[in-house]
Amino acid sequence: MFEIIPAIDIYRNNVVRLYRGDFDKIKIYGKPEEYFDKLKSSGINFVHIIDLEASKSGKFTAFNVLEMAKSRGFVVQWGGGIRKYDDVKELAKLGADRVIIGTVAFTDEETLDRILKDFGDKVLISLDFKDEKLCYHGWTSSISLELKDLQNKFANKNNLGFLVTDINKDGTLSDPSEELFESIRKIFPKHRLIGAGGISKKEHIHVLESIGFNGAVIGKAWVEGHIKFFDGRVI
Repeated sequence: MFEIIPAIDIYRNNVVRLYRGDFDKIKIYGKPEEYFDKLKSSGINFVHIIDLEASKSGKFTAFNVLEMAKSRGFVVQWGGGIRKYDDVKELAKLGADRVIIGTVAFTDEETLDRILKDFGDKVLISLDFKDEKLCYHGWTSSISLELKDLQNKFANKNNLGFLVTDINKDGTLSDPSEELFESIRKIFPKHRLIGAGGISKKEHIHVLESIGFNGAVIGKAWVEGHIKFFDGRVI
């Protein structure tokens, strides 16, 4: 079943959106309670939450938002600043249903293996691209990694899922990067793939489905009302 996952990015206890991942281009929308209520009234029970402060500093600041989401009965996909085994363990204990890791997947092979061994079914690895480079550490560091090398890196790791984001599209209300998504589906034909970035219309969700993705994270488009939900579906 294709997953529709609205995003709530948190910065200093507010729902915000960045433009192309730029903290100097941040837009504040309001308190998370309001947006959780909007999703619940639309029949949505799955939410993607990013602790943006943690993504910059590595220090968690939004566990209260996780507790808020769980108390309302949401299935939670959580990301931002998760760089250690104990981070994943703590988030799982707090109730995160799916945890997104990025930096550690590319900088600490031993820790990555421990995380996947103990929490593999709860983990998504974030593949964030900007100008054809793979970014991590809150999108502030990048490496050049050929797709073949990316494929080889994870070839022997089973049951992996990936969250694929084109940062150049993120927060732009433009369109998704079909070429990028097709390339990633080609090198990971059997893995769970969730797409993000530039998904601003209902038709874009159909594009991801046609490429063979398993879900879509919808950010600015739902927060600003360009994509609406009813009875758990996009309308």
